Amino acid sequence: MRDIVGDPKFRSADNIPQAFNEGDLVVKVKGDYQFRGVVVAAFRKRSGAPRYVVENDEGILHILNGGQLEHVSVSHEMTREARVGHASTTRGARVAEGDTAGEGRDG
Repeated sequence: MRDIVGDPKFRSADNIPQAFNEGDLVVKVKGDYQFRGVVVAAFRKRSGAPRYVVENDEGILHILNGGQLEHVSVSHEMTREARVGHASTTRGARVAEGDTAGEGRDG
């Protein structure tokens, strides 16, 4: 795949620069859901607007615009760890209180 980042031929009339490159670890932060993965392709629509193909650990691909994405940073990692830790702690508390919902299920 040809690298188009920084190539003036692939800029829109508004001169929107590409903010992400192949290999960047990103998270989708706008909208109803989050999606975390690696930019596997960057391209421009015929209008010149940049788009990014992001692949997650399960191999699912999404095409997103730069306004929906942020680079993964230490603050994202800390927030994610806090959510995961909170979920584990909450489940542990429910089981300790005798809530056996979900027992017998794998994983």
